[in-house]
Amino acid sequence: MNHLSRYHANKTSWVLNAWVDTWLSPEFQSWNLDDVQARATAPVLAIHGAQDEYGSQRQPERIIRHCSGGEMLMLENCGHIPHREMPEPLLAHIAAFLASKH
Repeated sequence: MNHLSRYHANKTSWVLNAWVDTWLSPEFQSWNLDDVQARATAPVLAIHGAQDEYGSQRQPERIIRHCSGGEMLMLENCGHIPHREMPEPLLAHIAAFLASKH
């Protein structure tokens, strides 16, 4: 929780509980975006930090599995916030991905 408090201050407990309670509620047991992702027409680059403490590699894998032509970028030595933790390498990867699509 200390890591979260850096971003959420005195609302840290509320943010964490709201997130966990929502995603573990019965209403979300079968919720997913698989059908929506399958209709994507733009190139999809699923970006994930290999050391993300809040997410799993299964998340970007699922995204690319359901998006035609989707690609996954797994950033080593990166956690939950790639654009803040590795801005330069991330921008280089995004630029290369977009260039490869034209």
